[in-house]
Amino acid sequence: MFIAAFLVRRHELDQSSFWLDEIHQSNCTTLPVSQIWSKSPANKPPLDYYIQSLFIGRTPDETRGRIHACIIGSGVVALLGALGLLLGGWRCAWIMASLTLSLPLMIRYSQEGRPYILLLFSECLFFLVLWKMILGPKPIAARWWAALTASIVLCMWSHFLALFACVLGIGFVIAWILINPQARNAAWVEIRKPKTILTLAAMAAVIALAWWPLQARAAKALVEDFYAPFNRATWKGMLTQYLDIYAAGYEWYQYTKGGHVFLILLMTIGWLGWTLRKRKALFANFCLVLFLANYFGMFAFYGHKDHWMEMRYTIAALPPAILLAGMGVETILAAAAFGARMLGCEGPRLARIERTMLAAVCLFFVCGFTAYVIQKPFLKADWRGLGHLLKKTKAQPPLIMTAAHQDATAVKHYLKRYDVKSKAINYSFNMFVLETYMLFNEDVFAVWGIMGVNPKNFEKKLDDLPLHKVNPGYLYIDVRRTARPKEILAKAALGDPACPLLLSGWGAPDELGKQKARPMPNGRGSLFFDCPKPRDLTVAFAVRPDSAATTPTLSLTVNGTKLPARALHEQWNLASWKLDKKLVKPGRNVVELSMPTTATTLRVRDMKVIAWRKK
Repeated sequence: MFIAAFLVRRHELDQSSFWLDEIHQSNCTTLPVSQIWSKSPANKPPLDYYIQSLFIGRTPDETRGRIHACIIGSGVVALLGALGLLLGGWRCAWIMASLTLSLPLMIRYSQEGRPYILLLFSECLFFLVLWKMILGPKPIAARWWAALTASIVLCMWSHFLALFACVLGIGFVIAWILINPQARNAAWVEIRKPKTILTLAAMAAVIALAWWPLQARAAKALVEDFYAPFNRATWKGMLTQYLDIYAAGYEWYQYTKGGHVFLILLMTIGWLGWTLRKRKALFANFCLVLFLANYFGMFAFYGHKDHWMEMRYTIAALPPAILLAGMGVETILAAAAFGARMLGCEGPRLARIERTMLAAVCLFFVCGFTAYVIQKPFLKADWRGLGHLLKKTKAQPPLIMTAAHQDATAVKHYLKRYDVKSKAINYSFNMFVLETYMLFNEDVFAVWGIMGVNPKNFEKKLDDLPLHKVNPGYLYIDVRRTARPKEILAKAALGDPACPLLLSGWGAPDELGKQKARPMPNGRGSLFFDCPKPRDLTVAFAVRPDSAATTPTLSLTVNGTKLPARALHEQWNLASWKLDKKLVKPGRNVVELSMPTTATTLRVRDMKVIAWRKK
């Protein structure tokens, strides 16, 4: 099981770029080991950081940064298979393994340099040890108490969500002992023994020592840094969406809609089927309680904190969900075998039928999920590809303008990796900042990772700027560039007293700060440019109103055709219009700038007429 799972997870391990959190983690794990504790996030356990540091080296790449997750993820499949073997024999073991071997969400976290697959591994190990102790011979051997202690310590050092699962699991077992007279009497007899008392005391001491350095981190995790408010308008839909992702998907933008119906059906059949069989009822109820608490508990917790909710916050509910679904499959096969027995099938023939049905079901899940993963791999913004593009670009742009902070982090990481000298600046979706940098820099790359949560009509606003799409074919990145990919058909500094393109409506040039510009005192000003033949053009102006208190707008009329107005800010603006070649005449073309009010004087500094290069 482990080898098969590893081969599936190792395939195309480096197909996607690092994303934001992977970059932050790799920046930490490439440091000397002595610095990892202080440099890792102060609200998370650092074990995964230490493990990754053993593999990643000093110059990180995607394979070395994820290989530890690949190995740990393969171990999760083996643990769930072992848990199935313990609880339901080989049939259940093969079902659990086939469900998780190529499950898309398991593949995703096994190919990501983050602690979530370690969380799942430690949680599954805890389940296995706990139920080995419950179902195994009594009195419980000392080695199993030691194994339980180790699994709890591993959970707390992996992720606090795994520790929460441990607390829930132990709480469930204690509650079962208290309400079950036979179990309560047996536990009371065992607990009074001096050996048991010493064992429990030693366990408590080890767990307390392991917890001591994590106290401050746990406290900060409860008051996590604010990112955004809770998704109150959409959280009910997210309840089923996240289960869709559990069933067949990776993230909120890539999953099979309606998969939750199939998952919930299997989980319900599993819980009912195992509850009706008295020897299996306890484990079915254990999985149900842990699933409900981990899944709905996270929604309640983040709703109470009024903090943004992500699917990965519920990830501790995935193992119980898989176990319940596996029970459902096993119940269906058991019912089918019972039906065959009622029809007279017995002995070797019945065994053959059971093996055939088991093989068919296992192949269905393995082949189905594997096909899904191959045909629909997890899609991320290809920032590594952008780094390659910039490295190969002979005239590298001095500025890379990124739309969001996560884009800026990724761009800076790959600029450094590929030794690109460009400077990355984040404008945080503020178009005024982007326009200002475009005004004062001839060559700018504007990049945008389109998978994030973006302001309304953001792409349309980008389209209104004189930016040429580079379209390198990289996934989920919008790449645009000014100046160099275009031909400047006309360029004029209107603040120059000898500017040759002016017609009527202009005042004498003056200085505003250090910028020479020409005022348009009557709200209208016309000028011209020459064009040899009709073609698609962009006309751009650097303009500044005296005041933006009345939210002034600026319109452009080209050869008598008026174009939509542009809203202006209180500083320098880049106002641009795209001209269809039907508006452009061969020879002289007259353009007129106009404002609906003369209460604000407009100053115009530069004009550019840009023709797109032919591909």
